[in-house]
Amino acid sequence: MDYFLGNAPEGEVAVLTDSEMHHCLKVLRHSVGDEIGITDGMGNLWICQILEDNRNSNQMKAKVLKHEWMHRERKHDLTLICCGPEDPSRMEWLIEKGVELGVTRFLITRSQRSGFIKLKESRLNTLIRTALKQCGRTKLPDYTFFESLPDCLKETSELSGLKILGNASGLPIKQLDSEAQNQAVFVICGPEGDFSAQEYELLAKNNFVGVCLGKTRLRSETASVALLVWVISQSES
Repeated sequence: MDYFLGNAPEGEVAVLTDSEMHHCLKVLRHSVGDEIGITDGMGNLWICQILEDNRNSNQMKAKVLKHEWMHRERKHDLTLICCGPEDPSRMEWLIEKGVELGVTRFLITRSQRSGFIKLKESRLNTLIRTALKQCGRTKLPDYTFFESLPDCLKETSELSGLKILGNASGLPIKQLDSEAQNQAVFVICGPEGDFSAQEYELLAKNNFVGVCLGKTRLRSETASVALLVWVISQSES
């Protein structure tokens, strides 16, 4: 089933307009009788059946068949702290995969050995919305930009949960098996130039535990995705 972003239905009828209607009828070629999912991006999902497919109209109506709450969403928050890569296209790839893997919040920051990550918010919003619909989630992740890692960690310092740091000299990740169940998880991996000694000390003070993903040296975005996959495997086991 395909998913679309729209407003909450009025009564038993949901409506798609503008780009969402165009994508439904003209790109995916849906027609009367097809079932689709419509989400408001706030956790609600309405399973609907298309009532009309006039491609020249400015709206498309669909009958609500069923309502679901937090469809395919985690029970607990999953926060990804992004310190790299600086390349916008690689960072966009990481955020896209993060949405698909269940990240509920992105904290995007520079570190002592990485520059400011330049992302256009309009493009980022589109990317997140598209990834959300593609994977069938129903709650749009939040994102926040920070000027430095210390500022970023102030956002998480009072929050409880499992805080993991990709680090070649950390604990074997198997030692944390089952720790990601039933609690919030925070994931961070260093930039290409690695964290400074001062930043490692700050992360330790903020209760981040270093974990090793294997013998090979991974790019920042690869390590982040690997940790997110591990979190999912633990949460759903």
